[in-house]
Amino acid sequence: MRAARWHGIALVMLAPPRQVGIGEDNMIIKRIGVISAAKIGGIIGAAFGLIIGVIFFLVYSVIGVAASSFGPDHGSGAGALLGGLGVISIIAFPVMYGIAGFIGGLLQAFIYNLAAGFVGGLQVETE
Repeated sequence: MRAARWHGIALVMLAPPRQVGIGEDNMIIKRIGVISAAKIGGIIGAAFGLIIGVIFFLVYSVIGVAASSFGPDHGSGAGALLGGLGVISIIAFPVMYGIAGFIGGLLQAFIYNLAAGFVGGLQVETE
């Protein structure tokens, strides 16, 4: 810990400032592979879509059972319809989220590469 003065005010610094530069512990990411980032974004999006699809399946199944058991004819098509929507959500959500994640990863990597051309890239500290 050391103290410094700024316009007559004592400032206490807990750690000395580090020299920011490129050395053994620092690297700069200058470019990101656009297709590589898009594939990773697609996989992450599909995984989230699967999680959300399972949640929708469970919710639709519970509502479908309740609708079919409390309906006037105790076997109405509303329960089957909601159960079918639940099954469709397990299939459709990962596909839709995967496509959206792919496009999002593609755009983010493209924009990062443009920005890194202006400012020099992202500095990462490694060990």
